Amino acid sequence: MNAVKNWIKRVGIFVLERFNPVPIILLSFLASAAIQLALNFIDQTKVSIFSFPVLASTLSSFFILMVMRIADEFKDRELDKVLFKDRCLPSGRVHYQDIAILAFLALAGFVAVFLIWGNSLLLFAAVLIYVFLFYKYFFLPELISKNLILAFITHNPIVLVLHLYMLSFFKENIWSWDYFLIAFALTMPSGSWEVARKIRVPQDENDYTTYSKVFGFRIAPIFPIIELCLMASIFSWLTKNPYVFTSLAVLYISYVLIFQIAPTRKKASLLQNITEAYILLSVIGFVTLGVMNSGF
Repeated sequence: MNAVKNWIKRVGIFVLERFNPVPIILLSFLASAAIQLALNFIDQTKVSIFSFPVLASTLSSFFILMVMRIADEFKDRELDKVLFKDRCLPSGRVHYQDIAILAFLALAGFVAVFLIWGNSLLLFAAVLIYVFLFYKYFFLPELISKNLILAFITHNPIVLVLHLYMLSFFKENIWSWDYFLIAFALTMPSGSWEVARKIRVPQDENDYTTYSKVFGFRIAPIFPIIELCLMASIFSWLTKNPYVFTSLAVLYISYVLIFQIAPTRKKASLLQNITEAYILLSVIGFVTLGVMNSGF
């Protein structure tokens, strides 16, 4: 009994410091609601966002993102010992076995949701296989772990596969261009956030590889702009309302231009927050328009 209590206590430290579940479950719900509302736009239906498909999609996303987050901790184990010694895992305040148990429980939850509500065994298997390859660095750890661009190219598609899997809870047959664009639009925030959080001004660069170190601090922000404008274009097409998403895109691009013209440490650190705000406002805007369109 004491062992269980101690495990819960250590996992609590990990959750508090390294994995906040609240934004993850919120984003998983928003993405699932956005899928249903996008289907309402395409299929001219008025299905509620408070349904079993939305619940199943939300839980599946949350569980597998937890597994992937924990896998990241194992992948970065040696690097963290050198660069981030004070974090809860390298410091020994939390044991790697603790989060391995947590990952197993999350994986069990992911499997259980599929067994209850799942429609696509193919996509279910694809997600699990991709997560395994993600954890193993596609069996090329020396090559991928030291190459930021190769890591992005190999790792980021898991988000598209996951959104296609989430879509399968709503439709047994998801293989159409319109449905693919839903998953594609919801994939764009992941890549843009990943790049934005690894952009620094030159004086702050160190041994940690960033996109600004690879491409330069003026070129690197262009990639989030491209991805988020693609998302805005698809949202505008679905809602037939380009004004909301174009306005948000203009504001985001304006901030990036200000950073590129007059870069400072504070502006670089705010770029991740600005990107997160843009993504959140865009998704909330899409959900709001979708709810208005569906009449509930």
